[in-house]
Amino acid sequence: MDNKNMDKMGNTGGKVGLFIGRFQPLHNGHVQAIKECASKVNVLWIGIGSMEKSRETENPWSFRERVWMVRRVLKAEGVENYSLFGIQDYADDETWVGEIVKKVGRKRENGIDVVFTGNSWTAETFEKQGFLVEKLRLYGQFSATKVRDAFLMREGWQSMVPVVLHSFLNNRLPKGKRKGKTESKSF
Repeated sequence: MDNKNMDKMGNTGGKVGLFIGRFQPLHNGHVQAIKECASKVNVLWIGIGSMEKSRETENPWSFRERVWMVRRVLKAEGVENYSLFGIQDYADDETWVGEIVKKVGRKRENGIDVVFTGNSWTAETFEKQGFLVEKLRLYGQFSATKVRDAFLMREGWQSMVPVVLHSFLNNRLPKGKRKGKTESKSF
Protein backbone atom coordinates (compact mmCIF):
# COMPACT_ATOMS: atom_id res chain seq x y z
CA MET A 1 0.00 0.00 0.00
CA ASP A 2 1.04 3.56 -0.56
CA ASN A 3 1.32 4.51 3.10
CA LYS A 4 2.63 7.98 2.33
CA ASN A 5 -0.75 8.94 0.87
CA MET A 6 -2.72 6.98 3.47
CA ASP A 7 -1.12 9.07 6.22
CA LYS A 8 -2.26 12.25 4.48
CA MET A 9 -5.80 10.97 3.95
CA GLY A 10 -6.45 9.50 7.35
CA ASN A 11 -9.85 8.02 8.05
CA THR A 12 -12.18 10.90 7.17
CA GLY A 13 -15.28 8.80 6.61
CA GLY A 14 -15.72 10.40 3.18
CA LYS A 15 -16.63 8.64 -0.04
CA VAL A 16 -14.14 5.95 -1.08
CA GLY A 17 -13.65 4.77 -4.65
CA LEU A 18 -11.70 1.95 -6.27
CA PHE A 19 -10.04 1.97 -9.69
CA ILE A 20 -8.10 -1.05 -10.95
CA GLY A 21 -5.67 -1.36 -13.84
CA ARG A 22 -2.50 -3.17 -14.82
CA PHE A 23 -0.97 0.08 -16.15
CA GLN A 24 1.27 -1.78 -18.62
CA PRO A 25 2.10 1.06 -19.16
CA LEU A 26 0.13 3.92 -17.65
CA HIS A 27 -1.32 5.77 -20.65
CA ASN A 28 -3.26 8.98 -21.21
CA GLY A 29 -6.61 7.20 -21.03
CA HIS A 30 -5.74 5.85 -17.58
CA VAL A 31 -4.71 9.32 -16.43
CA GLN A 32 -7.98 10.91 -17.56
CA ALA A 33 -9.99 8.13 -15.90
CA ILE A 34 -8.07 8.42 -12.62
CA LYS A 35 -8.51 12.20 -12.55
CA GLU A 36 -12.27 11.85 -13.13
CA CYS A 37 -12.60 9.16 -10.45
CA ALA A 38 -10.51 11.12 -7.93
CA SER A 39 -12.71 14.17 -8.45
CA LYS A 40 -15.78 12.17 -7.36
CA VAL A 41 -14.46 10.73 -4.09
CA ASN A 42 -12.55 11.75 -0.98
CA VAL A 43 -10.18 8.80 -1.31
CA LEU A 44 -9.40 6.79 -4.45
CA TRP A 45 -7.80 3.41 -3.99
CA ILE A 46 -5.84 2.51 -7.12
CA GLY A 47 -5.22 -1.21 -7.46
CA ILE A 48 -2.34 -2.28 -9.67
CA GLY A 49 -3.25 -5.67 -11.07
CA SER A 50 -1.06 -8.63 -12.01
CA MET A 51 1.48 -7.36 -9.51
CA GLU A 52 3.45 -10.61 -9.57
CA LYS A 53 4.04 -10.45 -13.33
CA SER A 54 6.72 -8.61 -15.26
CA ARG A 55 9.09 -8.90 -18.20
CA GLU A 56 6.43 -10.60 -20.31
CA THR A 57 4.82 -9.38 -23.53
CA GLU A 58 1.51 -8.59 -21.77
CA ASN A 59 3.18 -7.40 -18.56
CA PRO A 60 6.54 -5.85 -19.41
CA TRP A 61 6.96 -3.56 -16.40
CA SER A 62 7.38 -4.64 -12.79
CA PHE A 63 5.00 -3.69 -10.01
CA ARG A 64 7.62 -1.30 -8.63
CA GLU A 65 8.02 0.41 -12.02
CA ARG A 66 4.26 0.78 -12.39
CA VAL A 67 3.95 2.26 -8.90
CA TRP A 68 6.64 4.78 -9.85
CA MET A 69 4.83 5.66 -13.09
CA VAL A 70 1.50 6.24 -11.35
CA ARG A 71 3.03 8.32 -8.55
CA ARG A 72 5.09 10.42 -10.96
CA VAL A 73 2.17 11.20 -13.25
CA LEU A 74 -0.37 11.87 -10.51
CA LYS A 75 2.07 14.21 -8.77
CA ALA A 76 2.50 16.13 -12.05
CA GLU A 77 -1.30 16.22 -12.47
CA GLY A 78 -1.87 17.45 -8.90
CA VAL A 79 -3.88 14.40 -7.81
CA GLU A 80 -3.27 13.72 -4.12
CA ASN A 81 -6.34 11.91 -2.78
CA TYR A 82 -5.25 8.40 -3.68
CA SER A 83 -3.52 5.36 -2.29
CA LEU A 84 -1.90 2.53 -4.26
CA PHE A 85 -1.92 -1.19 -3.59
CA GLY A 86 -0.98 -4.33 -5.50
CA ILE A 87 -3.35 -7.05 -6.64
CA GLN A 88 -2.24 -10.56 -7.52
CA ASP A 89 -4.04 -12.65 -10.10
CA TYR A 90 -6.26 -15.46 -8.78
CA ALA A 91 -7.94 -18.35 -10.54
CA ASP A 92 -11.45 -17.40 -9.47
CA ASP A 93 -13.33 -14.11 -9.29
CA GLU A 94 -14.55 -14.43 -5.70
CA THR A 95 -11.03 -14.93 -4.34
CA TRP A 96 -9.79 -11.96 -6.38
CA VAL A 97 -12.50 -9.64 -5.02
CA GLY A 98 -12.00 -11.08 -1.52
CA GLU A 99 -8.30 -10.24 -1.55
CA ILE A 100 -9.04 -6.69 -2.69
CA VAL A 101 -11.62 -6.29 0.08
CA LYS A 102 -9.06 -7.51 2.65
CA LYS A 103 -6.72 -4.73 1.56
CA VAL A 104 -9.22 -1.90 1.11
CA GLY A 105 -12.28 -2.78 3.17
CA ARG A 106 -15.84 -3.79 2.51
CA LYS A 107 -18.37 -1.32 1.15
CA ARG A 108 -19.75 1.23 3.66
CA GLU A 109 -17.44 0.06 6.47
CA ASN A 110 -14.63 2.52 5.86
CA GLY A 111 -14.17 0.59 2.65
CA ILE A 112 -15.32 0.85 -0.94
CA ASP A 113 -18.37 2.98 -1.79
CA VAL A 114 -18.01 2.77 -5.58
CA VAL A 115 -15.93 0.77 -8.05
CA PHE A 116 -14.98 2.70 -11.19
CA THR A 117 -14.19 0.67 -14.27
CA GLY A 118 -14.33 0.63 -18.03
CA ASN A 119 -13.80 -3.13 -18.06
CA SER A 120 -16.94 -5.28 -18.35
CA TRP A 121 -15.39 -8.28 -16.54
CA THR A 122 -14.37 -6.11 -13.57
CA ALA A 123 -17.83 -4.50 -13.49
CA GLU A 124 -19.61 -7.86 -13.52
CA THR A 125 -17.26 -9.37 -10.93
CA PHE A 126 -17.84 -6.56 -8.42
CA GLU A 127 -21.58 -6.26 -9.15
CA LYS A 128 -21.97 -9.98 -8.33
CA GLN A 129 -20.47 -9.22 -4.92
CA GLY A 130 -22.96 -6.40 -4.30
CA PHE A 131 -20.74 -3.40 -5.03
CA LEU A 132 -21.94 -0.23 -6.68
CA VAL A 133 -20.13 0.03 -10.02
CA GLU A 134 -19.80 3.17 -12.10
CA LYS A 135 -18.87 2.36 -15.67
CA LEU A 136 -16.40 4.79 -17.18
CA ARG A 137 -16.43 6.05 -20.71
CA LEU A 138 -13.50 5.38 -23.01
CA TYR A 139 -11.00 8.23 -23.12
CA GLY A 140 -9.80 8.46 -26.70
CA GLN A 141 -8.64 5.36 -28.50
CA PHE A 142 -6.14 4.38 -25.83
CA SER A 143 -5.28 0.77 -25.18
CA ALA A 144 -2.27 -0.51 -23.29
CA THR A 145 -1.88 -3.21 -25.96
CA LYS A 146 -1.62 -0.52 -28.66
CA VAL A 147 0.87 1.41 -26.52
CA ARG A 148 3.02 -1.70 -25.95
CA ASP A 149 2.94 -2.55 -29.67
CA ALA A 150 3.91 1.00 -30.63
CA PHE A 151 6.59 0.99 -27.94
CA LEU A 152 8.15 -2.18 -29.36
CA MET A 153 8.07 -0.74 -32.86
CA ARG A 154 9.38 2.59 -31.49
CA GLU A 155 6.68 4.44 -33.40
CA GLY A 156 4.09 6.80 -32.00
CA TRP A 157 3.99 5.63 -28.39
CA GLN A 158 4.96 9.07 -27.05
CA SER A 159 1.59 10.57 -28.01
CA MET A 160 -0.20 7.88 -25.96
CA VAL A 161 1.58 8.31 -22.63
CA PRO A 162 2.15 11.30 -20.35
CA VAL A 163 5.21 13.36 -21.26
CA VAL A 164 6.67 12.90 -17.76
CA LEU A 165 7.09 9.17 -18.55
CA HIS A 166 8.86 9.49 -21.91
CA SER A 167 12.42 9.35 -20.58
CA PHE A 168 11.60 6.61 -18.08
CA LEU A 169 9.98 4.40 -20.72
CA ASN A 170 12.54 5.16 -23.42
CA ASN A 171 15.32 4.00 -21.08
CA ARG A 172 13.53 0.70 -20.52
CA LEU A 173 13.20 -0.45 -24.09
CA PRO A 174 14.32 -4.10 -24.11
CA LYS A 175 17.62 -4.93 -25.76
CA GLY A 176 17.27 -6.07 -29.35
CA LYS A 177 14.03 -4.13 -29.84
CA ARG A 178 14.38 -1.64 -32.65
CA LYS A 179 12.10 -0.04 -35.13
CA GLY A 180 10.77 -2.70 -37.46
CA LYS A 181 12.10 -5.60 -35.35
CA THR A 182 9.88 -7.62 -33.06
CA GLU A 183 11.64 -10.96 -33.35
CA SER A 184 11.18 -11.71 -29.66
CA LYS A 185 7.83 -11.51 -27.97
CA SER A 186 9.15 -11.31 -24.40
CA PHE A 187 10.69 -8.48 -22.45
